[in-house]
Amino acid sequence: MMGAKRAFHQEKGKQYQHLVVSCDRELQNATVMTQIGYEMAEFFSDYQVLIATHTDTANLHCHLVINTVNMLTGKKLSIRRKDFWSFIKFANNIFTAHGLPEIGAKQVYELIFNDPDEVLQDDWEEFDDELYAELETLQSGLGVCRAIYFTDEEAERKDVLQTILRLRKIEDN
Repeated sequence: MMGAKRAFHQEKGKQYQHLVVSCDRELQNATVMTQIGYEMAEFFSDYQVLIATHTDTANLHCHLVINTVNMLTGKKLSIRRKDFWSFIKFANNIFTAHGLPEIGAKQVYELIFNDPDEVLQDDWEEFDDELYAELETLQSGLGVCRAIYFTDEEAERKDVLQTILRLRKIEDN
């Protein structure tokens, strides 16, 4: 990974993106967990990805360490809102194919709000605007006319995310 960074003079800034894939004890087969890790890594096909499966904990899980430098173009990995939502959909397709539950609103909320700088490289005002735009698009596409209102800022984001994920599920069916 460092060789790719040096080749493209991209040795400054964030060095890698780290994801943990866990099925909350619903999966106890290390081979399948590793396969899921490889399938998730396909989302980052132009980047080098290290996959490590932990079998030494009560919760079987794998880590994906993604080089932030594209090995073909030398451009840095940037995860914007559209990339984040695309990854969630991509990951949910993999989980579904393996008979596992999808990533839900609670997990998305924790992923975004526990370490927002790690996940999204957008500012919060833009993120909030995008959430509401997405909500409005989904509502109108599904014929929902009633406006949805929320209370405090953090609870509001959580509720908007839950609503978006529910509406996307309806839209996909």
